[in-house]
Amino acid sequence: MNDSSKIILTFVGGAIVGAALGILFAPDKGTETRKKLVSKAQDLTDDMSSMAGEKYQEFLDWKQRMMDKGEEIDSNIRNAANKASDHVAQKQAEFKAKNQNV
Repeated sequence: MNDSSKIILTFVGGAIVGAALGILFAPDKGTETRKKLVSKAQDLTDDMSSMAGEKYQEFLDWKQRMMDKGEEIDSNIRNAANKASDHVAQKQAEFKAKNQNV
């Protein structure tokens, strides 16, 4: 688990504990407390959903960068191989040309 995940989990855990303690010790009727709990739970669910969506988009962006980099590396390798092949063919032709007169 990386540092940003730990920070997010710590923040979310603290928010849950803080909200629960604040509501439980508040001098409200049971129905009001339940409404507040439901509201806080919905807010937390929305926040988590938003964070998950952001992290998923970050993953997709990272994945695309890796795919692009892989294609770039593949292209570079193919270009280098083609240049090497052309160079070898040129040297073979030069060698044959020199040795035809011998």
